[in-house]
Order: sequence, then structure tokens, then C-alpha cells
Amino acid sequence: MKRRGRHFEVVVIGAGLSGLAAASFLAEEGVRVGVIAKGGGFLHFTSGCVDVLGRTTGGKPVSDLPASVDELIARAPFHPYALTGTHHLLEGLHRFQAMMTEADLDFVGDAQANLTLPTAIGSTRVTCLAPDSMAAGSMRETSPMLIVGFRGFRDFYPPYLAANLSRRSSFPVRQLYLDLPSFRQRHHLLSVDLARELDDPATRKEIARLVKSNLGDAGRVGFPAVLGLERHRDSVLDLTERIGHPLFEIPTLPPSVPGMRINRVLRRRLLRNGARVEIGFRVQGRFDGDRAGEIVVDSAGGATTYTADAFVLATGGTGGGGIIARQDGSLHESVFGLPVQGSADRSSWYHQRFLGPDPQPISLTGVAVNARLQLLPASGGAVENVFVTASNLPHWDPVHEGSGEGVALATAHKAATEILDLLRGPLPRSAPSVTERDSLGTAAGHVSAGRGTGTRS
Repeated sequence: MKRRGRHFEVVVIGAGLSGLAAASFLAEEGVRVGVIAKGGGFLHFTSGCVDVLGRTTGGKPVSDLPASVDELIARAPFHPYALTGTHHLLEGLHRFQAMMTEADLDFVGDAQANLTLPTAIGSTRVTCLAPDSMAAGSMRETSPMLIVGFRGFRDFYPPYLAANLSRRSSFPVRQLYLDLPSFRQRHHLLSVDLARELDDPATRKEIARLVKSNLGDAGRVGFPAVLGLERHRDSVLDLTERIGHPLFEIPTLPPSVPGMRINRVLRRRLLRNGARVEIGFRVQGRFDGDRAGEIVVDSAGGATTYTADAFVLATGGTGGGGIIARQDGSLHESVFGLPVQGSADRSSWYHQRFLGPDPQPISLTGVAVNARLQLLPASGGAVENVFVTASNLPHWDPVHEGSGEGVALATAHKAATEILDLLRGPLPRSAPSVTERDSLGTAAGHVSAGRGTGTRS
């Protein structure tokens, strides 16, 4: 079968946060971008927040974010943050916030201190940026909470959440189950089902009536993170006005509606900027000397060859199929077949405790890169037109550190900047005018607190 061929200035392989962000940064500079991915990315499995650094080496929650990031960079010179520097982290956060705000999906918080928010099991978690719809759940506030759930939605259990959160809080936490007539014929509701239902004003009106009659002394009302999908902002504003109290969302088990909202914003933005996005195809890459020459995509209509001046490898590491294990225990990168830094002894890949004091060894694996995030094959010498982001990089564990989205945005911005330099020569940097060695604290004001009403904790 004859191959078809297409050419882009940049092909991004992967459709997670780092891939979509890198593609967006480049497309906004007028670069002709193609995004090719085997799957839809990991955003559907995330909280919808932006975690920069949640835990210290000993596993304790991070309170002083700038100091903790600077300490991490000093202690771990091969960590992705050390490769990107704080400039690219701040720029990535700032540009992400701006893109979301433009789409009426406001994020609150800044790079000076983490927010502390409740989880669906009644514990707490810290994060750098959170959707404005989650901000009123700040554990720093002391007004009583009412936690609301829906019969038939098994991924959110208000009695369990309220009981656990009450033990951690200095304020009362009550719970309420709603049994809506429109849901009674559906024995197992998913978060996406509920989100679509809450796009409907009639459903919101009925929910608000029931909640308002059971408010008691509650000063704020928590819902599972299903307050609208296509009409999220309208849903939150309408419910807030009808109930008369601040509302907040609490992330649930996947599929994550907040993650889906981010995914939709980024993909729609790419299409508006002329990028091409193709999801669901296996990708194989080929080298031409010290450069990547092409990738071949297998689709139902036959193989298509893509050539590009530069490639971004954002395929998701061990969690997303970007790094695979062979029968002999060796780890390999899945697009170009490159060896991966990591042990071939499978018994050493995991610790017994999933969230113990040490990172999981399998999560520390990745492909070798230089300081510009360019791919380093085993034969030596950089592949000058392949740049690696996020979970394909070694020497970090996003779950243990609570740093997944921060690393994704920092490496996406770094890769995009390096590619622009490669294609068009060095460009003047935007504010803040900081060097790669500046600390996060000296420039953190560049990331705003958002335009919403959330309270930083």
C-alpha cells in the first residue's frame, strides 16, 4: 500500500498536558504544528489542578513552595526542574493560566504558597493552582461545610468524606445525599453523566432547591467535581446564586471532569490556531543520521509518513505507554526504540508501600537528554531536532513529589523555546526578566492569583 505523506514544522507526539501545552505555545508563535497520539492523554485521570511540588523528601506537605523547589533543584541536578530552571516553570504556569482564563476556566493560586484542599476520601492535598470552582474548599477557611452527593454516583460517598474531614478540621462538616427523580432510572452514574446533566438549568434548579432546604449552619457547599462540562462557568454561577452560598468542587475518581475541561480548552485552542490533532494511532520514528527524519503512523487507511523540522516526545513515560518493558526486563522508549535509564531487574521497580517515604524506582526511569531537553541516544551525541518532556524524563516521580503538572508545563515551555530557537533563531524573552539561576521565590509574582474569588491557603 502506498504511503501518504505530510510535513509540519513541528510534530508533537503525545496528547497529555505537556504535549498539548508545547503544541499550544508553538502554534501561538505561528509555527505549523501537528499533534499525533496513540491515546487521549492523562488529563482525564488527573485532579484538574496544577501540582508544582506537593511533598518534600520526607513525604511532608510543602508549605514554602519557592524554598522547596529551590532546595529540590540544588539537591537533584538532573531533576526536570533543574534542567528547565525556574524561568520556564513560571512562564509555563503563567501561560497556562492565561489560556484557561481566556476560555472562562479561571485558575487561582500562585507560586508563593500551595493551596490546601479536601479530597474525595476526606483527606487533604496541596496544589499550586486550582480551578476557581474548587477555591472555596480551602482548608484555611473555617466556615462549616455541607458535602453534597448524588444517589447512584458511586465514586463519591459524602458520609465517608464528611466523617474523615471532620477529624482533620476545626469546623463542622455535614453531608447530604440527593435523590433526584431524573437519576432514578440510572443505576450507575459516571462523573461525565452528571456533568452533562448539570449543564441543564432545570437540573440545577432542582438541586439548588433541595440543598437550600438542608443548608443548616453551612457557610459553603461542596459537590463532586461535576458542575457542568460544556457550560461549567454558567453552572457554577447559577448554582451559587440559587443556593446563596459559596460552592466548591472536590475531584473524584476518573474520568476527571476538571481534566476533561482542560483537555477541551487546549485542543480547541490548537484547532483555532491552525494545528492538526490526530488521536488513536500507533507511531514509529526513524532517524536520519543525527536527526529524526520521520515518523510513520499506522491508521485504518494505511500508513502515513510525517516529516518535520523538529519533534516533541511527550508520550507519557511508563504510565502512558511512552516507555515499555520487554520480556527480558529491559525498558525501551516506544517511538524510536531507544534504551531507557533504569534497572532491568523487575523486582527492584517497586517498593512495597505505594506512597511510602521514597519514590518508586520505576517512576525514576526515562530517556537521557541534555540541558536543552534534546534526546541523547546510546551512541552519543544529541539528536538535535527531538525534544523530550515530562514523564519521559528520568530522575523524578510525579506521584511521590506531587509535581506532575508543574513539570509538564515547565518542560513544555522549555522545549517550545528551544524549538523556536532552532527554527527561527533566539527570540527575546517575555517578562519576568529572570535568569535560569533565579529562585522561584524572586519571580513568583509573575503567576497571578487569578481573577476568581478563591482564597489562598
